[in-house]
Amino acid sequence: MTNVNLQSLSAVLYNLQALLKKKWILGLFIIFTVTVILLTLFTSEKPKGKLAYPLPTVQSSPTAYKVISPSPNNVFTPEQWQKIEEQRQADEAVGQREVEIRTNFPWFIKLPMTGEKYFVYFEPNSKVFTGLLYPKAGNNLVQIKAEITKKLKDVYGVPVENYTFVWTIKAE
Repeated sequence: MTNVNLQSLSAVLYNLQALLKKKWILGLFIIFTVTVILLTLFTSEKPKGKLAYPLPTVQSSPTAYKVISPSPNNVFTPEQWQKIEEQRQADEAVGQREVEIRTNFPWFIKLPMTGEKYFVYFEPNSKVFTGLLYPKAGNNLVQIKAEITKKLKDVYGVPVENYTFVWTIKAE
């Protein structure tokens, strides 16, 4: 009986080897398998229903604040509510000041202006340009100042005639 099993197993293996020698059958088998897998993936129904997490909502205006009033269910103390309101007011004031600066001084975002011989910045509260000059021996200070004001006017678009300049010389 074992002899018969070995002979039949040998015959099956021989037939399998002969089948595998015909490569086109193997190619068809691979194509069929890939097709079945792809059909299974694309025809499977995706779950419908609610998401496991809520989607965020977007406010229509970035400056719109929702004021939350104290309630018995809140964990904040009245002092904390006062601090929250103070912080909200401070944030609003800073935002308004930033809008003012961008409106009145549109070139402000491009500053400070730096070079090998200078560092120039603008103080919007006092409306004064401060220029720190780093001249080397033999440099002409008037020429450096003229270069700075020309660059501020031509490149940055600053109406330099409307502002005061304070120059500080830091000699090497």
